[in-house]
Amino acid sequence: EPRKLKAGYWIINCPLIIFLLLQSLKRWRSMIDFAQALTEGFDAVNVADENKKEINGVFNTLNLQLDKATGNTVKVEIVKRSEKSKRAKTATENLMKTLYGEPDLQVYYALNAINVTTTESHDFARWEESDKGYPCKLQYSDRRVTCDDVVGLENALADMLKHPTVARKIRDLM
Repeated sequence: EPRKLKAGYWIINCPLIIFLLLQSLKRWRSMIDFAQALTEGFDAVNVADENKKEINGVFNTLNLQLDKATGNTVKVEIVKRSEKSKRAKTATENLMKTLYGEPDLQVYYALNAINVTTTESHDFARWEESDKGYPCKLQYSDRRVTCDDVVGLENALADMLKHPTVARKIRDLM
């Protein structure tokens, strides 16, 4: 004969069973919405594209004004550079280099002034740009500037051009 449960069993355990069922429903309802996440990602791409267009526009304006100021001889470009890494190497990195011949290079971007007629050029600042466009960073001489928007970028570039080290490099190309 099957075992009969006492009424007290249900009084004690029924609320617990209901609680556990509700918790599992909450987990089911709180599942991550990947489609929504992707939609937000697409929105972020659009914002990043707009920011990068804005940044390129600032550099286009900079070059138009440099044309006038330098008699159409100097323009500024963002160029990819690499140099030997100066940081200390771990034993694993040394082993990997020995086994695979991996170059010990650090890749970075630089602002480069170029004489358009002679192609002589000078790097005068380091440039970093986030995947979102902003913030972007300038590093020149002993200064490091972070730009959070177009106004900050324009001001930072203007201040940079006022710096004697940068201005000298541009003047030497004229």
